[in-house]
Amino acid sequence: ANYLDAKAKLFHPVTNLAPQPMRIEAARLNAATVTALNTCKATLLTRSKRGHVDGPSDRFLNIYFIAQDIHERVSSSHYRYQDLATEFERSDVLFRFKYLLETQAQACRDIAQAIQLGNEYTHTDESILALAELQNSLAYLEEQQQGHWKRLLMQLT
Repeated sequence: ANYLDAKAKLFHPVTNLAPQPMRIEAARLNAATVTALNTCKATLLTRSKRGHVDGPSDRFLNIYFIAQDIHERVSSSHYRYQDLATEFERSDVLFRFKYLLETQAQACRDIAQAIQLGNEYTHTDESILALAELQNSLAYLEEQQQGHWKRLLMQLT
């Protein structure tokens, strides 16, 4: 969740964005996330019987794979944040990216709390709506057919 929040800050649409301190913080949180994922994987494998996961552990293994997938997607994107902020300063697309990452971070926190308390997690529609609104915003920008946006929009889709 903290890593997602750090990545969200990089989408703050200001023209004088200085992303280096934010990138350093995101890198630190990325390393912490990788360590936590590796610890989780080792724990799940230790608890498995001869490499076979069953019962309650299966649920946690599924959660682990989802967390791993989210981490891979978030950490694999290296945007030119200054260019995005400059080109799309009058658009809502960066706000929508930022908001989507923030809603995903909150969902991660909610899942963690549900696991800690032994409660069932119920996903809200907030991040689903945030994704739909982001997709609509991206579609609108693509419809504008601005040639100089093409390279930047490819980074975002």
